[in-house]
Amino acid sequence: MDTLLITLLSGSLGAIAGVLISIIYQNKHYKGNLVEKWISDLRNEISSLLGLTEELRLQKVNDSLIGRLKDGKNSHVIVAKQQKIHMLLNDNKNQKELFDSVKKIIELADNPTVSYVLYQRAEEKLVEHTRLLLREEWHKISKFSWKLPALLVFLFITIPLLVHYNYDCLYGLISSWKSKA
Repeated sequence: MDTLLITLLSGSLGAIAGVLISIIYQNKHYKGNLVEKWISDLRNEISSLLGLTEELRLQKVNDSLIGRLKDGKNSHVIVAKQQKIHMLLNDNKNQKELFDSVKKIIELADNPTVSYVLYQRAEEKLVEHTRLLLREEWHKISKFSWKLPALLVFLFITIPLLVHYNYDCLYGLISSWKSKA
């Protein structure tokens, strides 16, 4: 092989490795942006739901004390929030537990005979499940494995350089043997 061909091949493989590493980083960044938006949306919906359920709970308690029984004005909004949260979640274990906590707090808020302590525990459990899930998802996108980029650098840059320099050494040895013979 000609030295020029080996040099061109090494440079081309290095450029390919650079492009592949760039694609990997861009893909990671794009997925990270999607997960960040999902985390923000879920956090906003949960906090909005907590405010609405507290308002419903207080309304139900006040209505039961006064003796009025009327349907809550925010019940349709709460159901809409519940469904939106359900649509944001998947079927894995942590996300199912979070949605079960959402259903539980709505159920407790709609019952005027439930004590505030029980409601508060359910609220704390919902917040705990939300934080756990969001922390888990954040760690998934924030950790980065250097294995694939390192492998690409090794395959497309290091190996061609070794071949190039070993070829020069071997070519020099073969030339010296031919001149001695």
